[in-house]
Amino acid sequence: MIESFQSSWDRFYGELAPYGWAVRGSDALYWTRFHSLPESKRYAEDESEWRVVLQRANTLASETLGGASTVWLVIPITGNSAVAHVSELGLSDRATFQIEDEEGSQEFAAGRVSWNAGKFDPLIRDIADDRLRALWFDPKSGTVFAPYDGGTDLFLPTVEQVEQLRANYPDWLSSHPLGL
Repeated sequence: MIESFQSSWDRFYGELAPYGWAVRGSDALYWTRFHSLPESKRYAEDESEWRVVLQRANTLASETLGGASTVWLVIPITGNSAVAHVSELGLSDRATFQIEDEEGSQEFAAGRVSWNAGKFDPLIRDIADDRLRALWFDPKSGTVFAPYDGGTDLFLPTVEQVEQLRANYPDWLSSHPLGL
């Protein structure tokens, strides 16, 4: 199973580690970023803000991954929260692999999942609270949905897809000139 993930990942991203920040540095696909909360607020403080965070994440993922039959969910295995999510999401038969980078050696779990809005809300909450990292990767198109604490990085196959999402959700974009 890992060969299938690794060969698909390598086709689009080569030696890059499966982190949103690492992919953003590549020229592989078109990138855009959306913020999780109005006015680029980084962390939710109450349930009404959590609803906004989850609604935005689910909307963006559904629009970019919703048509894929299965995608790869990739989670760095660090700490109890990551291990719990891997188990809860049925990735117990997951493929694991190691990547060496400037931060040292990191173990990852990769498993095939279907994107369904709401299914990953507990995982997205932990990501938004900076308790762990994860990304979803469509092996057919190369699309990556990479939420982080503060927003979502999206890597899409065409500039037209990026422009359409940006036109659909202009209030979710950063006012920073580089889109950060």
